[in-house]
Amino acid sequence: MNISEILEQMEDIMESAWSMPLTGGKSVVDVGQLKDLIHDIRANLPEEIRQAQALMENRQKVLDEAKQEADRIIRQAQAQADAMVQEHAITEKAQEKADELLRNTAAQAKEMQQKATEFADKRLINAEKALQTAAQALAETAGQVQNSRAGLLQK
Repeated sequence: MNISEILEQMEDIMESAWSMPLTGGKSVVDVGQLKDLIHDIRANLPEEIRQAQALMENRQKVLDEAKQEADRIIRQAQAQADAMVQEHAITEKAQEKADELLRNTAAQAKEMQQKATEFADKRLINAEKALQTAAQALAETAGQVQNSRAGLLQK
């Protein structure tokens, strides 16, 4: 069960709670159920964190692969350029082609790296939003639980 489902269960418990007369809208809830759900949230938080770390590692892997591919393309272009330069009659054309290949390769490498960075950044933003939402919901739920306890203890 993920954190969102647990929080939905907590909301259901609070919505189905019955109101205490003369308490200003305070309700009675099953504290045991809420404690179990809070425990479940705590058990699931490390998974969310592990997912964020996996996204960060994946980002680095994508960046490393993009750099390796760019290096391979540059080596290939350089080898092609060297082979062209060695041919006597077409030295000038070979140099122009090598320069063009190097520019194109650098542009491709830059584009690949930019796309990899954007991909990883989007994933990290999603993970960050999910963690913030979970933390906010947990804080709200904790506040509601404290209010419920305070209401019960005032009797």
